[in-house]
Amino acid sequence: MATAKAKMKKDVKVGSQAHSKKADQTGIRDQIDRPLKIVFLGAGSGFFRALFMDVLNIPGTDRGEMALVDIDSKSLEASRQYGVMITERMGKSGWKVTATTDRKKVLKGADYVINCIEVSGLECVKYDYRIPMKYGVNQCIGDTIGPGGLMKAMRTVPVWLEVLRDVEELCPAAWILNYTNPMSIMCLAAARASKANVVGLCHSVQGSSHGLAKYAQVPYAEMKWRCAGINHLAWFTELTHRGNDLYPVIRQRIEQEKGFIKCDPVRLRSDDALRLLRHRVERTLQRIPALLPEASGADPAALRRRLQRRQRLLCQRMAEVAARPRQAIP
Repeated sequence: MATAKAKMKKDVKVGSQAHSKKADQTGIRDQIDRPLKIVFLGAGSGFFRALFMDVLNIPGTDRGEMALVDIDSKSLEASRQYGVMITERMGKSGWKVTATTDRKKVLKGADYVINCIEVSGLECVKYDYRIPMKYGVNQCIGDTIGPGGLMKAMRTVPVWLEVLRDVEELCPAAWILNYTNPMSIMCLAAARASKANVVGLCHSVQGSSHGLAKYAQVPYAEMKWRCAGINHLAWFTELTHRGNDLYPVIRQRIEQEKGFIKCDPVRLRSDDALRLLRHRVERTLQRIPALLPEASGADPAALRRRLQRRQRLLCQRMAEVAARPRQAIP
């Protein structure tokens, strides 16, 4: 327990933890007036601590049970200790943190089920990248779409359907908050094969929106943004402050402020590379994606090379088409 406390003090807020805020500061006006029972599947996940703190920051969440489930007993116990520590530090004595390796023991009576499972463990994930790479497919995030996403889906969806069947049987009124990728495939499978209440969630959009407000140097509450797409395939299609487009502001900082790009090298450089592609083939590509809310794992130099290679291939293809003899339209 002492070791866990020491580690917690040294941890720096990143990812979803970096934008965790009290709910009364983010638009929630009503309070929870009853105890909650939440079952967290895959409690050994790095998402557990931040999500639990998010729950406890909701006004009125002073009582309840957080039932942790994981097949890795060592990670499960570590998360249980973190959970107990969090309730103590936040003064939430009305919360009970329990742990088990059998989800069926705790699903009955659950109000919410948070799904963060990683089927076959992290050791298996490397093959989602290495096998496609062997055949020339270099993935930025290989857990959502493409060959990596399909590989992960094939081993994850069968287990996911078992979870859904257990929820239908033991807590049919519960809402399942899914964080496991491939998000779109997981939610599609749930919609087609289950009557359970399922919603897919990811921290990247709201976290990135706060980051963009910071880069543009405008108050977050005054920034207007619109994000379209699905998990890991979403784009900020609108980013304005009092009617003014903020993309030029951010791009100007990239170009003029030395060292600015270091605050977010993957996404800011990706945006620069994408602008390069638009400049070179703008007659063909009329629109260009806006800044990605999540691009973890991307290599900016590799991304630039891929875009340049695709641009050359596109130009070559256009030349081939232009050289063909014209045929009469039947």
